[in-house]
Amino acid sequence: MQQINPTQPQNEEMLNPQPKSNTLLTIVISVLGTAIVVGAGMYFVMARNNSSGNQQALEKQIEYLNKKIEILESQKQANSKDVENKEQENQDIFADWQIYSNTKFTYKCPTEWSLNKNVNYNGQVELSECSKIYSGKFSFDDGVSVSFGFVPQNVADTYEWAGEKWSDTLLNGVKNESNAQNYANNNFVGWISMKNQKHTLKLIERHQEDDGNYELSADAVGDTKTDTEFKKMIDDIISTFEIR
Repeated sequence: MQQINPTQPQNEEMLNPQPKSNTLLTIVISVLGTAIVVGAGMYFVMARNNSSGNQQALEKQIEYLNKKIEILESQKQANSKDVENKEQENQDIFADWQIYSNTKFTYKCPTEWSLNKNVNYNGQVELSECSKIYSGKFSFDDGVSVSFGFVPQNVADTYEWAGEKWSDTLLNGVKNESNAQNYANNNFVGWISMKNQKHTLKLIERHQEDDGNYELSADAVGDTKTDTEFKKMIDDIISTFEIR
């Protein structure tokens, strides 16, 4: 049996053992260090990816907004062009119309219509009449008529018919129709009656001034045109009226 010589040197590790706690601490520190490095790397990679993603989303949003602006600009230009075209069309409508003018007012009458003078208030007021006959001999057979005149206040106050002022008689003749309604156009205010069984359109309006009022009357009847078409003609003529 081999015996150990007590004087023989022992293994160095056995003679000088290292503390196990130091080795464990070294391992832990190494692992933590690696984790920190790896974690930091992943964080920066993810941050970079997020930044890139946000930038791409922002670029797409800017691109969308730019396209939206282009669409709105196109619509704006189209609308502006439509307005210009309509204004041009309106100018073209009245370009060749006849012009009536006196010391008080002026207006335009369609080219193919008749432009005549008439009187009212027992001859005290001169009227300008713009009319169109579609059938028969008179506008009240089948046609339309629009009349303008200036009625001095003293005439409106003194000329009567059946105990009532003639100016009120004219107004009430339309106002009292069962289907009458308010009407206003080019500073004129009054009443209009249309879409009735008689298939007639009646209109009376006034524009008040200090020394009197500008009086407008219009009538249309017949099956040649609809009420709406008659009204459109009358509206166009009234729109050309100007006080001198």
